[in-house]
Formats: sequence, C-alpha cells, structure tokens
Amino acid sequence: MYTAHIGRRLLTLYNEHRREGPPLTPRQFFDDVFFPLVFNHERYLMLANNSKFDQAAKQQKKRPLTEEVRREALLLFHTDVARLDEPQGHLYLGGSARGVEAATSSQITSVCIPVDADEIYLTWMGAAAGVGVKGGMSMLIDHDAVLLALLEGWKQYRSKMEALPTLKPYQIDTWNGWWLIHRFDEEFDETDPLRDFPLGASGEPVAKDGKHAYSTPPWIRVVFALTSLPDARDLISYVYSFGQTNTTVGFIPLKLPEVGRLPLLYERLFGAHQGRDRRSLKRLYDTELGFTTACQQGAIGLRAIEPKDLRKHMPSRFNGITLPKHPKKESDQITHDIYITWIIAMLNNNEDLLKQTEQTAEALHQFTQQAKRGKQTHKTMVEEALKANGRRQFVEALTPILEEEDGTHKELFNRLVHEVVTMPESNVPLFLTLLRFKFVYVSK
Repeated sequence: MYTAHIGRRLLTLYNEHRREGPPLTPRQFFDDVFFPLVFNHERYLMLANNSKFDQAAKQQKKRPLTEEVRREALLLFHTDVARLDEPQGHLYLGGSARGVEAATSSQITSVCIPVDADEIYLTWMGAAAGVGVKGGMSMLIDHDAVLLALLEGWKQYRSKMEALPTLKPYQIDTWNGWWLIHRFDEEFDETDPLRDFPLGASGEPVAKDGKHAYSTPPWIRVVFALTSLPDARDLISYVYSFGQTNTTVGFIPLKLPEVGRLPLLYERLFGAHQGRDRRSLKRLYDTELGFTTACQQGAIGLRAIEPKDLRKHMPSRFNGITLPKHPKKESDQITHDIYITWIIAMLNNNEDLLKQTEQTAEALHQFTQQAKRGKQTHKTMVEEALKANGRRQFVEALTPILEEEDGTHKELFNRLVHEVVTMPESNVPLFLTLLRFKFVYVSK
C-alpha cells in the first residue's frame, strides 16, 4: 500500500537527519516520536477509527483519557499489530475492511498479501502525511522537502494544540495542507515557524460549538505552494480519501514548472506598476474545477487550474457569451488580471499576442467613436465581432468593420485576420476572450 511506502520514506529521512543515536526501527519511531506527538494527549492529531486509540478516546466520559489509559491503549495496539497477518484497514491504514461487503472492503482478491508489523507501523506514518484539500480529498507526495516539512509540521501542530485548548482535534490532513502553504511561503521565518500561520482560510475559524477549527485549504493554494520547492519539478501525487467509504483517484502528475509560471507572469504583467506580486495571486486565485474534476484532466497543469467563472466570457457552441464589464472594484480588477494572465500562459506566454490584442482593442474602440454611420451602428458591429464564438464567425464579423473603417487601422486588421486564421484552433477561443477583456479596458 502506498501509505506504507510514504511511511518508509518518512522514517528514512528522519533517520538521515537525526543528529544523535542509531537509526530507529518503525516500531521505535512509532513509540518514541509518533505516539508522543499524535496520541499521547487528550486531543489526538489524527483520527484512528476502530483502533485501540480510538476506543480509548470514545470511552473517556466513563474513563478519563489519562496518561495511563493512553499507554495501555499503546500496548494493546502493539498486541493487535503482532497478531495481524493480512492488510485489514483498522490497523493497516489504507487496507481493506474485515467484511467483504463493507464500504471500505476495497478490491477483493484470492491472492495472499502478507504483511509484517513494520509495514503496519509505516502505514500510520504515511497516513499522517496526507495533505488535505477542499473537496474531501488528500494527497501523498513523495518528495524529500515535502516529507521533511510535514515531519516538522507535526511538532508545530501539537504546539498549536497545546497553546489553543479550543482547537479542534483530528485535523492532521487539513493542518498538513495549511502547513505546506505556510512553510513554502517566501516570507516563512525559520526562527519563528508559526508567525502569521493562518488559523483557517479566513482567520475567523470559530465553529458553532465554540471550538476553533481549520477550514480545508483550496487545492490550488497547496499546488502553488509546491511550486516554491527548491527543485520544483513535475511530481506524482497519490490522490485518495479515507473515510466511511474509501476513494482512490490514483496517481496524478503535478506539473509544477508549468503551474509555477503563472504567478511569475502575473507579477511581470501587473506587479511592477499596480503593486501586485506573485504572493497575492497565490492567495486570491480560485479555480473553475474542483480537485477531483481537475484530476480527470489527467494531470494538474495550466489547463486544470482554469480561473473560476472565466468560461462565461469564452466562446461556446452551447452558451451565449457574456461580454466583460469594466471592473468597478479593486477585486474585480484583480480577477480580470488573473484571467488575462492565465490566457497568456495558455498561449505559451506570447506577449507579442498580448500587445496585438491591445492594439486591436484600441482600434475597435476608435471605430465605435467614428460618426460615418453613427456611433451606435459601429458599436453594434464591434459587439458582433466580440461575441463571435469561433474563427469563421469572427472573420465574418470583422469584414464589415474593415469596409467601414477609414483606413487608419487597415494594416492592423489585416494582420489580425492573418493571425486568427493561422493560429491553432484551440488558441482561437483564448485569443478572442483576451481581446474582449482588452476592449473593456480601452473603452471605459
């Protein structure tokens, strides 16, 4: 099971970076490091359904969860581990349920899959390394810097739990997501690791029962955080969900260099003169697709992180186009700039094309101001061109504009037609959408 693999990687990295003493075995790590952090407190860091730890926690109203009770649960846990001879999910995290009809029974096989005690302990470490994202899914990421950061983060999570008695337990996956966002931020302070750590997405995580709780982080923020890795490269993530039913999405590539170009491009296009930078993009970005749907793209790259609500401004055979309105608020302006950044990135960072759309938008705006047949008529002609949902319709709508235009922009429009006719079919909707947003800016 992949949880065992990730657990083994965690243990190897821990032993490699251990300053004193011999390397720890899986059981020694569980007893000396994992159990004290995760379970040897009244509030656990992770959920442990049907385990001895879980049973002790559920009975604490009758029998307080004292140090003695927790140690007793640990001994009983070791006894159960020693007896287990197949990967059953109550001990082997990521394994199947005992009954074949249970919702978490997984795939049934007649092949005997032996397990040993070490592997069972490793699955617990691996399961604790799950990175939770909005939508109820988690990721396991086999990367040295990520796994070392998670090991560090568990200590900080326990520290936070001790400092805030009302903090909800069992949120290690959610914590891991926020911790990676925080840990790989450009302003992370190693001397004060919890400085400016987000207490939930909005900073106001008070639940109805009066407890503080972390909201699950947006998946795009976790992916953006991973683009800040020292050796950011394409990674493979294992996407899954453990719960009353187990869900496996599978191994999904994360195209970090491709995604990482977006914040840099945003900063280059808008940061210098509008006070924006890559950090603000990462914080404000929202996606059209949920994480599970994005994974169906086959990989998490630029296409999978399409900005939320951009589609209503893009050509479609099925829906009408909503022309963008000039942004009245700063937040609307930022949203438009994010749209433009993503489109340019999808067009292979072709800033010459961006310049051409700006010139075309200005020329179309000037055409609407000409009075040869009345401004309203010219405005209608331009709107028809902007609402075109494809290459042919756009060229046909541009033809009467060329006939009516006074010749000032004839060469520009001819170049535009040539560009649209020769560009790849998949780029045409993006180009036309970019033109719509640029027209909004010049016609305000």
